[in-house]
Amino acid sequence: MKPEILVLAASPSAAVMERLEQAFHCHHLWRQPCEAQPEWLAGVAPGIRGVLTTGAIGIGPALLEQLPRLEIVAVNGIGVDAVALDATRARGIFVTNTPGVLTDDVADLALTLLLSAARRLPALERHVRSGAWERGVPLAPTRALRGKVCG
Repeated sequence: MKPEILVLAASPSAAVMERLEQAFHCHHLWRQPCEAQPEWLAGVAPGIRGVLTTGAIGIGPALLEQLPRLEIVAVNGIGVDAVALDATRARGIFVTNTPGVLTDDVADLALTLLLSAARRLPALERHVRSGAWERGVPLAPTRALRGKVCG
């Protein structure tokens, strides 16, 4: 028999959801209408051994109390700020997340913002949209990043 887990939110990856379904007996809280969730949860809660959540949703003390057999909370994302860590620690429940999963994307975005700020792209876009470009309104020069070190 597969271990039962409570899934609080869908993964953006269909492949991840498919693999979860293969390995676990998944109970999807997010698929239940809000008004039906308390009764539905009461029916599945006694068998739940794991919770899959997100960094934004986490899991609070009230939900933790309803899951007597809970062993692990897996956060699909970074950060555990929304997880009631004192409550999980008191019950010996493991908490895990996916650190580093967004590191490259955050670095890409930081570099994009740096280039955008140095080249004044938002101001230049407003300049073009306002019609100033067509009227020949002069522009202040932008900054170059040539020869600079980032990181």
